[in-house]
Amino acid sequence: MGDRCYQRKIKMRIDKFISSALIFLILISPGCSTLRIHQFAVKAERPLEYVRFFDELDKAVEKAGVKNASQFSIPGFPYLRADRFLIGLRQKIIDDSQKEFWVQWMRQEALESREKEIRNLSDSAVVILAHQLGIVPDREMILNKLSFYSEQLFQHDKNISNFYDILKLAVNDPGEYSTLQRFLGLYPLFSLPVIYGTNKTYNQFRKWYKRPFEERGINGSIKVYAPAKNLNFSRDIVDRVFNSSPRNVLGVPQLTQDEIDELILILAPVFYQDQSTDYDRFGEVEWEKNRVTINHLKPTVYYYVSYAFIKGEPVLQINYVIWYAARSAPGAPWIERGPLDGLTVRVTLDPNGWPMMVDIMNNCGCYHFFVPRKEKVATTISQPWRINPFVPTWLPESFPQKHFYLRINSGWHQVERIHSGEIPANVLSYELLPYDILEILPHIDGHTESVFTSQGIMKNSKRMEPIIFFSMGVPDIGYMRQRGHHAIKLVGRSYFDDPQLFEQNFIFK
Repeated sequence: MGDRCYQRKIKMRIDKFISSALIFLILISPGCSTLRIHQFAVKAERPLEYVRFFDELDKAVEKAGVKNASQFSIPGFPYLRADRFLIGLRQKIIDDSQKEFWVQWMRQEALESREKEIRNLSDSAVVILAHQLGIVPDREMILNKLSFYSEQLFQHDKNISNFYDILKLAVNDPGEYSTLQRFLGLYPLFSLPVIYGTNKTYNQFRKWYKRPFEERGINGSIKVYAPAKNLNFSRDIVDRVFNSSPRNVLGVPQLTQDEIDELILILAPVFYQDQSTDYDRFGEVEWEKNRVTINHLKPTVYYYVSYAFIKGEPVLQINYVIWYAARSAPGAPWIERGPLDGLTVRVTLDPNGWPMMVDIMNNCGCYHFFVPRKEKVATTISQPWRINPFVPTWLPESFPQKHFYLRINSGWHQVERIHSGEIPANVLSYELLPYDILEILPHIDGHTESVFTSQGIMKNSKRMEPIIFFSMGVPDIGYMRQRGHHAIKLVGRSYFDDPQLFEQNFIFK
């Protein structure tokens, strides 16, 4: 008996030691990576002029609070930025041409992102920055310097022997979830009622999708919105676009802007909106007295392109984003009500340009669900103690030959039904605008500002949900968010822009 007790004590001590060692390794690993990146920067002996430019620019951007958060900064490499797709490509890079292309892509991302930051600096901040750099106080001059130093620093760094090894180590996803917040909030305990509540909501949504498209209840009146300029689907157009367009060395489709514009018009959704009052009328995002507002007199849909992986192959995605003045009315849960609201509808194309998946979320990242093409899916992937992928319906067989319809309810702005058909007569028209505008939106006096904070949160979209769902570990949960910052699960970790999202949730035929 005594021997067994002694053995149990020894086993407990060994288990405790192993657990402690694992925790220590987890904590020390990022530190080791940071040290290696720092050592690389020292070893690189970068020209001080190059380093000083980026240091001064970063200080000015941080002080002004104008950092563009749609891409991630890469520690030790100020001339590069990445998104989750570029991070996902990291493991697929083999030869030198792929490495070069990957870095140049990240360099271009940084140039575009930093240009927005420079444009959004105040005139006085530009003067101070130019003085620190010893150049003429002119934005164009700063932008020219940015392009020059970006190229020169890359050319300098890539000649160092372990450049790509250190860069792969540095390119990491900072994530949207706070482990500390989950620890303090007793996440394992509070995740149980969240799972229950989520499944209950999904059951409510499933009932919506069992009803015919025309038989949903109406709180106000149905208004139909279609693109002002629409283009009917043509197999010839899609074949021409995808057969004539080459893929780059990383296997990513390389479409021209004109070809992308064609696809945006062909795939643009038709919105059947239940309108009770003005907060049900989506519109153009504007500034009014330094606050983000929605001009519902100008129905507007914002679009951008992204990429994902299907069966390991890069595929193209078209994202459509709409914004409302508020989430309100009795139809919306009281804890979710507040200023500003929105939806994102994403169409994912297979390698031949055929829509194989639509997925939709509110612009806070909540209520995300999948609408796959049935014949493409072998099965969904379930995980224990997780919320399973929500598939309330399948993609209509007649899409994209016919237009994609979304029936949206009043106040809560949830998609209650999906259908396809011809565009009806007497519809209201919406304009299609690039999403980039939101990150450099002009005020009435001409100066520009992003509608998002440096943390990727939409300004003036405050909610009380962070108090209630603190334990789930998503800072500012319930607030509207910028692309690249949509955590779509409260239990577990998942991101709307994760290029592996579909492969994590489905096995495709």
